[in-house]
Amino acid sequence: MSRITLANGLSLSRGHSRVGFMARIGDYVELTKPRIVLLELVTIVVAAHLASPWGIPPAVLLHTVFGAALVAASAGACNQWWERSADALMRRTANRPLPAGRLAGREVVWFGLVTLLVGMLAWALRYVLFAYGNEGELVFMLLVGIALHGVCYDFF
Repeated sequence: MSRITLANGLSLSRGHSRVGFMARIGDYVELTKPRIVLLELVTIVVAAHLASPWGIPPAVLLHTVFGAALVAASAGACNQWWERSADALMRRTANRPLPAGRLAGREVVWFGLVTLLVGMLAWALRYVLFAYGNEGELVFMLLVGIALHGVCYDFF
């Protein structure tokens, strides 16, 4: 029998693939530049509370932070895809997931697009559900504003 079984009944080969899976998840997290995203989210939460001194509904804040986190993660992933050639040349960045070859360029682009779209959908949902006043005609303008912000501001 070539498979070694651990005390809990799992084989080493299965445990090894689990480590590989977790390492891959770690690579995707690294793409998002989590420390930068965290700083952006702290700024958003503080700004939201300053802009709404009488309180902000928790659901509105949750949608805002969730959408912003995903859009910022998308920007980090797209930035690493864009800079992959330069990152491969520098010792400090050569071990990032793309230059090191742990992730393919198309995987990173898809990850960036999916996180961008889900983040923008969270923002759109926030505006549709929590917009005050006459939102009938304004919902379309809010969605266009979100799209323009996501495309023009976050990528250029």
